[in-house]
Amino acid sequence: MTVELCSECHKYLAISPEGLCNICDEQALQKRSVQIKKEASTEDNDLAYLGKMNQVLREERFEKFEENYLEKLKTSPGILSINFSDSMVKYVIETETLGILDYYPKANKLLIRRQNHWIKPALKWIVTTFIVTKEK
Repeated sequence: MTVELCSECHKYLAISPEGLCNICDEQALQKRSVQIKKEASTEDNDLAYLGKMNQVLREERFEKFEENYLEKLKTSPGILSINFSDSMVKYVIETETLGILDYYPKANKLLIRRQNHWIKPALKWIVTTFIVTKEK
């Protein structure tokens, strides 16, 4: 290991070959997307590698929503409850005005049940509809 700038926390520390310090490297190992990315790097077949990298993108979308937006969404006005359905990997969001919404974070899709209307990209719509209006 060498002492360099960590690409994640931007501190000068001992850096691993991936460009992360020991603290960030341990946090990254806990993420499923990082584990799948390491599995993909060992694949010999190009199609198998492509499939693994597609899984990585889906997991990164899921992690991004949970880390950055879930808590903000829970405290937004107009949101009654948010429940996670583990079997279908979706969030069921109850709102005051739109009724029940099904948000699939890995696919970045949202279903408004009352209107039977799909919205994609859903995260952008959720942020502009619920989170940004809260901050105004």
